[in-house]
Amino acid sequence: MDLAATGSETLEMLRAGYYPLMLLDLHLPDMNGLEILRTVQTEKIPTAVVVITSQGSLNIAIEAMKAGAYDFILKPVAHEGLITTLQNASEKVSLEAGLVEAKCPAPSLWATSM
Repeated sequence: MDLAATGSETLEMLRAGYYPLMLLDLHLPDMNGLEILRTVQTEKIPTAVVVITSQGSLNIAIEAMKAGAYDFILKPVAHEGLITTLQNASEKVSLEAGLVEAKCPAPSLWATSM
């Protein structure tokens, strides 16, 4: 798993590599995570984005889903729920890529301001 601390670093990594799965914090130091979601959608970057945030509202969740998020999770996150969401997102990416079975974990990206 790779870690990006800023939005610009996240976009740079997404454009340069293959990250079929991404955990995205909406509050990054240099840009809003929704901007990243919109860029992923506009540029057709093949990644399933799971948004994770501590300050979410129904409107933000709807906006994130419309912008292409696979799921929207509020912090604090239940470990089991996060694992299930990531497994489901990974399965979706594998199916979309025409893969029947993933033999090794796909690289993932976590963009967070932690």
